[in-house]
Amino acid sequence: MTTLSSWEKYKTSDESVICIVAVISLCVSLCKVNGNMTEYEKQEIINLIPHDKEDEELLIHLIEEFNKNEEDYIFHAQNIKKYLNDKKLVLQFILATLYKLALSDRVIDPEEKNMISKTYEIFDV
Repeated sequence: MTTLSSWEKYKTSDESVICIVAVISLCVSLCKVNGNMTEYEKQEIINLIPHDKEDEELLIHLIEEFNKNEEDYIFHAQNIKKYLNDKKLVLQFILATLYKLALSDRVIDPEEKNMISKTYEIFDV
């Protein structure tokens, strides 16, 4: 049985869902770039994304889904670029969100800085 990539599951969703998936996929990747995602980091991702109380379950599901998969941030960044290429402001928002998450512990680690820089290059914004 072939497992669909996360992006195969969501690529036909409306743009707002793709944007949320984009932010979460890269935020989770950022948390995993220098080890495992912590509960603190998971809560920081939830706090970064504006949502209603009833949407929080979906956010947690997406975070856990991306935390379990083996796809790296380059894979996610390339898919985001493919699906949101004409949305430069959204791409810039995603990068700003990554910086905000990286700074949540008051330090941008070299691995985090490298990931954000490479994501910036892929987005070409």
